[in-house]
Amino acid sequence: MDQAKVTAVLEWPTPTTVKEVQAFLGFANFYCQFIAGYSKELKTKFTEAPILATFDPAKKIILETDSSDFAIRACLNQLDKNGKFKPIAYYSRKLSPAELNYDIHDKELLAIVVAFKQWRVYLEGSTYPVLNRRQVRWAETLAAYNFAIAYRKGSENARADALSRRTDYIGPKEE
Repeated sequence: MDQAKVTAVLEWPTPTTVKEVQAFLGFANFYCQFIAGYSKELKTKFTEAPILATFDPAKKIILETDSSDFAIRACLNQLDKNGKFKPIAYYSRKLSPAELNYDIHDKELLAIVVAFKQWRVYLEGSTYPVLNRRQVRWAETLAAYNFAIAYRKGSENARADALSRRTDYIGPKEE
């Protein structure tokens, strides 16, 4: 291979703005069709160290959750030595036929409930808030966990957003 032909890619600077990230992702998305095993390799990189951190009970935890019309997703994060949150675990799944009928607020709370059940060993130990009728049942499940629910703009919730929007979770459309 002629090294001059790949120099521009090898010397591509780390993106520092949204537009630079978009440009790089556009480049990567186009050329991924020519790279054997691209998707598998990328998934592997997302799920191994240094991407995934090891849980440390002495460090602060943040649970990111999200839902879409057809799926829920969660990411359990913990502060690293540089004060940045790193993922320690991911979770996503399709909604059941009954869950597909929930309104978006209930789907989002369902994502929290499922995440707490999934990572119970990390999150246990709190009281629960009073919620609407359906959510009261879920509150009983959440009662053992110490957490606060906070709003985060979708643009700042990329990790939580991405897995809940996987297109393979979309069911067949009714005609």
